[in-house]
Order: sequence, then structure tokens, then C-alpha cells
Amino acid sequence: MTIPLVGADGINSVTRTYTVGATALHDGGMTLYRGVADLPKMLDGETFILVTADDGCRLIAYPVSAPIARSGSSRINWVLLVPDRVYEGQTPVLGESQEAVRRILGSLIGNWALDFLDIEAMIEKSPTIKSDRLRDRDPINQWSRSRVVLLGDAAHPMYPIGAQGASQTIVDAACLAGAIKTEADPFIAIAEFVSARLPQTNNVVLANRKMNREELEHVGTASSTRSEKFRTTTSNYRQAVRDRTRPHSSSVGHNTIER
Repeated sequence: MTIPLVGADGINSVTRTYTVGATALHDGGMTLYRGVADLPKMLDGETFILVTADDGCRLIAYPVSAPIARSGSSRINWVLLVPDRVYEGQTPVLGESQEAVRRILGSLIGNWALDFLDIEAMIEKSPTIKSDRLRDRDPINQWSRSRVVLLGDAAHPMYPIGAQGASQTIVDAACLAGAIKTEADPFIAIAEFVSARLPQTNNVVLANRKMNREELEHVGTASSTRSEKFRTTTSNYRQAVRDRTRPHSSSVGHNTIER
């Protein structure tokens, strides 16, 4: 029996290089700091927030645990995006000690005052804070070679602007599993999966780039103007993601994948 080999080895995927050859990794001119913290309930316990400072630093945060939400608290997954210009043109060194990272974050956002989120506690209560660069790759027109197929960041690494990276990977996995389950021929299953998912996620990659660019263009404008532009940008992004990734049902797996 021929079994597909799934390459889900991330943004630096070796499987991708084997499958489609070397493709450039694009640096978005920002450093990302990531963490997860258990905190008092944030807003209604379900809300995704995006806060942009005058210097272009952006905080994305959202709850990720339903059981903890039911207990009246929030487990918050958060990402801080820091443009290189905030460091006076110097690209920060990755891999700093946790002490150094916390010191950097304290200097960048330690004085932010949000009545729905304690920034100091968010930093302090995150057991590990990771740092990385904002990166993605150009969309490609093929994710498979013979019985090898790409999935998730190996197939479509994207900016984490709309919190779509993990979401799209989960949809990938469900669609591929549905196709393999219902198609006796793994090559047909792979082809159906790629046909259904590739154009959708490629569009999300580009939508994330567009949203990132537009948000940066708003930095420095008057508060009222920035708020209006931000509402337009996020509304357009939300509609683009819904249009491109949420059909009524998927043909992959004979409509077994509802999303």
C-alpha cells in the first residue's frame, strides 16, 4: 500500500525544498515576541485584540483555553510585533536571555495602560517568551511531488497578522485526512487536497501581507484617521479570509469537512 508522506516541518521545511526546490524567505522588517500567560478574564473571555502604538509596535492577544475561560480566567496567547525602526535602525539580536527579553519588552510596552489587559503581568507571567523575525515565503503553485505533500507552514508560511497560521494548518490537516479516508488512491487524495486548499491559503498569505502593509501605513496619522483606516483594514481582511477559506463545505472527503 502506498502511503503519502506529509511534510509538516515548518517555515524552514526540508520537505518543501525537496518538493518544489529552494524558495526565498522574506523578512518583514520586524521582530516578534511571543508568550502565553494565565491572567484574569480579558473582556468577554473570547475577544481577539490588536493594539497599535504610535511607534508602530503592535500587540495581538487572544484567549486559547475554553476550560480556563469557564473558570473565569483567560489563558492569553500574545504576540508583539516591533518594527526595526523602533530600535533606531538596528536589527535586534535573537536568542537573548529571558531576562534580556523581558527587559526589552518592559522598555517597549511596560508603560502601556490598557484597562482590559495588565501588560506588566502578561510579561511577568509568561513562563517562556520567544523571539523571532516576521517572515513568510511567496505563494507557490504546487505542494506535492509524487506521494510527498506539504502541509501548514511548510506549504504556506504567513505573517501572524490575523492569527491564521495555526488555523489554516488545522484546516489543512482535516482536509487531507478526509481525502485520504475517502480516496483509495493516495495520489488522487493528494491532488484533491492540493486543489482545494492551495488557492485558498495562498490568498490568505497575500491578505496578511496586505494587512501588515496597510497597518504600517497608518502609523503617524491622527488618532481619528488611524482608527477609521484600521476599521477599514481589519474589515477588509476579515472578509477576505472568510470568502477564501470558509465555503459551506469542502469537496475534499465528499463533504466530510465542515468549517
